Amino acid sequence: MKPIEKGFTLIEIMVAMAVLAIALTVIFELFSGGLRLAGKSENYSRAIFYGRQLLEEICLQKNLSENEEEGEFAGGYTWRYEIKPLSVLIEQNGDNNFSLKIFDVKVSVFWPSGENKKTINFETFKTVVEKEESL
Repeated sequence: MKPIEKGFTLIEIMVAMAVLAIALTVIFELFSGGLRLAGKSENYSRAIFYGRQLLEEICLQKNLSENEEEGEFAGGYTWRYEIKPLSVLIEQNGDNNFSLKIFDVKVSVFWPSGENKKTINFETFKTVVEKEESL
């Protein structure tokens, strides 16, 4: 009677190692892709925060006028805003005279992303009412 041989052959071990290597490669690629997407999401979130903050600061100003300005935030983010007057409406209501000025406010935030530069834009309209004293 022949003894029963137990164990795996060399080919079975090599196939198992190849399958394990492929599975680990896929898992590491998915993990690194998730980290890349998390980094991009953080950059966009920070740009949105900076842009909204700047837009709110501009809109809270009492006296707006036509203006363009550029500057920098922390972390390599830069900004640019542009304020343009659209129209002035003068209304007469009895003894009260007032003018309604409408401004177009555009804010852009830029940040580096590899070799490219990413940007996000915000735009709003701001109205300013000025009451005029009658003579």
